[in-house]
Amino acid sequence: MSNSERATAGITEIPRNSLDRDYLRETWRLAALAGSEAEDAASRLEEKRKMFLDEAALRLHEDGMPMSRAEKEARASLNFNRLCEKMHEARRKANDLRIAMQNADRMYWEAVNQDANTRAEMRLQR
Repeated sequence: MSNSERATAGITEIPRNSLDRDYLRETWRLAALAGSEAEDAASRLEEKRKMFLDEAALRLHEDGMPMSRAEKEARASLNFNRLCEKMHEARRKANDLRIAMQNADRMYWEAVNQDANTRAEMRLQR
């Protein structure tokens, strides 16, 4: 066991005040980053879906199938449906993370308002 491991072995996590602005700001930042990554993943899957559909329809059309029929066949394929399910799941995750980010933002501003109210009450009590 290293010196730093021994030094930190007995330390438990410091409890955080749920109204600590730095903690709330960091919570929001992490939620925003996670939301951004999820949004990027969902957008990439949407683009991939479009490319897959175009490529599959083109392949079928080159094999002699009329383009309108080729597009319908491509949309009906199992691979296309799997890709759509992944895309919808990624979009749902991005939306959930956006809600978490908005909630973290709301919590931050509630703390700011509570601090302002406390200061105003202290001024009135003088």
